[in-house]
Amino acid sequence: IEINGTTVTVQATPTEGESILHNYTFDHWSVEEGYKIKKDTEISAIFATTDKLYSFRIVATGGGQIIEDSTSAQQTEFVYQNAKSYIATTFYTDQSVPVDWHLQFRTTINGEVREYGFAIYCPEDDDFYTYVFDGWYYNGNRLTYGTDMTGDIMIEARYHAEPIDNSYMFDFETNSLTEEAVIIGVKSQYAYPTREFTNFTLPRTYNDYPVVGIKNAVLSSIMVRGTLCIPNTLRCVEELTDYSHPSSMRPEWIVLKKIALESGSAGFRLIDGVLYDYDLTEAITGTEEMLDYLTDNTYNMPTTITHIWRSAFKHIPLKTAVLPEGITTLSKECFASTGMSSFVIPSTVTTIEERALLGCTFESIDIPDSVTYLGNVALGSNENLRSVHFGSGIQRFDSDTFYMCPNIESFTVSSENPYMQSYKGAVYLDSMTTLKKYPRGIGNVDPYDNLSSTIKTIAYGAIELCTFTTLHLPEGVERLNTYAVYSCFSLTSVYLPSTINYLDGNCFSGCSAINYMEFAGTVAQWNSVVKTQYTVWKSDFPNLTQVVCSDGVVEIPA
Repeated sequence: IEINGTTVTVQATPTEGESILHNYTFDHWSVEEGYKIKKDTEISAIFATTDKLYSFRIVATGGGQIIEDSTSAQQTEFVYQNAKSYIATTFYTDQSVPVDWHLQFRTTINGEVREYGFAIYCPEDDDFYTYVFDGWYYNGNRLTYGTDMTGDIMIEARYHAEPIDNSYMFDFETNSLTEEAVIIGVKSQYAYPTREFTNFTLPRTYNDYPVVGIKNAVLSSIMVRGTLCIPNTLRCVEELTDYSHPSSMRPEWIVLKKIALESGSAGFRLIDGVLYDYDLTEAITGTEEMLDYLTDNTYNMPTTITHIWRSAFKHIPLKTAVLPEGITTLSKECFASTGMSSFVIPSTVTTIEERALLGCTFESIDIPDSVTYLGNVALGSNENLRSVHFGSGIQRFDSDTFYMCPNIESFTVSSENPYMQSYKGAVYLDSMTTLKKYPRGIGNVDPYDNLSSTIKTIAYGAIELCTFTTLHLPEGVERLNTYAVYSCFSLTSVYLPSTINYLDGNCFSGCSAINYMEFAGTVAQWNSVVKTQYTVWKSDFPNLTQVVCSDGVVEIPA
């Protein structure tokens, strides 16, 4: 540069730069080469300004689709390329709340405000999986309302697949899986009739999918006469939780002879003919083969077991089973029809489900303090049972808990039990005012001398299948509920106290031999007694025509 005839050399290097919106590159100086400065002059570096090019990409990962509100088009991704520049901000301001199914953007491109709206479209369930939306993600993090974003942006709508129950069943004719084959899970259980096989092997795959589990009642619909083979790919068999089938593993009337478990199984263990879960916390099912490993027909359950599957040992002849502490439930029919002659209930058991110990032959049973409930026929069909002791925790047992136990002579209840009491072999509720159960095996004598004078109510099924011919109820009894005296086929004479004020129409159901009934009160008192379905008496007691009161008789209405 020449200044006043003097040449001056000035060296300057322009610095290029950028902003969010633009890139800046040197183009030229504001004066041309050879320019002579004759006055104050500003020389500038001239930069070329180019708009930055950004992309705005929104994609679905893990399956599924994205819907753009403006077009309602369903695509796997949207890309907005060659935008001059933009800053995108989600509409809402609360940055603590993750964006839900609907995503909205307000974007500025070259000063123009544009708005976008997106929604997600989950994949449809297939044969094996359902798809769950996990959320919108930006830079690897869950997108929240009010997030500012600049530059190249990619938003992901993430999903994951979860295995689902499938409506498939076995083709038992070909021993293969079809569209009706039960694999991984089932929505509907297999329908009868039961199919019979000498041996049966559970399949490993179906349409290249591994058969990892069997659910519902499929195995209880297969009668395997020989060996049930379980591949090491199978991880679980569903235990039934409803009462549609008594067993998860086999039809109720047979016992599996043998199970063959392939080595390397991560789901099960087979020990001495008994199938357990891999962690040895659940006893799944016994087999006839287990008898070959028992000493004196005594089964010693592993000490780690805390749960027994329903019908697990049903029909397997055992002398006794030694169970570990930690078990809380004796499940439905778990030891039914085993004929066990002795049995000790663990002190951790709280519930004994229906028919759990049906058909055993022990003479006495001690219900520990931990047990609060006994189910229907839980200890039924035991002609040897003579005595039952209830611990301090029992709150309820069904009227048929001891069905077909004709020789029970005594029920006793712990003095610490706040719910039940015992007196002369019978069980009472409500501070000795309700007779809950009278022992059948006490003999065929009139129970009058064995009943508490505090009784006010005879409960449902309290006096059942007894063999006495005469029944005197003590003064103070007010109510006979439904089936209070039930199927006492030898009963011919009934003496009711004057305190009776309620008689259910079925309070003597099944006692058809009754031919004499006496009421200690007057005719007027008898007529004031509430009687439901009184007309059924004539059909139930064909030989009973009248009730004898203290001052006359009342004819039984036809």
